[in-house]
Amino acid sequence: MHATGPPVFCDWQSTGVGRAVSDLAFLSVRATSSGVVVPSALIHAYVDRRPGDHKLLECALVAEELAVLVFLWPPYAAFNSPTGIARVQSRARELAELYLGEAAHERG
Repeated sequence: MHATGPPVFCDWQSTGVGRAVSDLAFLSVRATSSGVVVPSALIHAYVDRRPGDHKLLECALVAEELAVLVFLWPPYAAFNSPTGIARVQSRARELAELYLGEAAHERG
């Protein structure tokens, strides 16, 4: 949602102080099977407004989304079309390559 300010993500399921990275990751996971991509402006606005190392926050977001896709999404695969499943599998591969590439870069 946004009016005159930056985009704001509203989690209508529950309210409270929590891990926004989890909400953003779950939003992306839910959108992936339908072919929708969360606008990068939303992600950048979140990262830019958080204290701490932006690179680490971005890495945490990638790791969180990958974890949701690998550990929580499979039981719901049957509710998706073959195209939706293929989109999710592609996104998981993309995130794994991104995350593992970042991890390898940090170690190297």
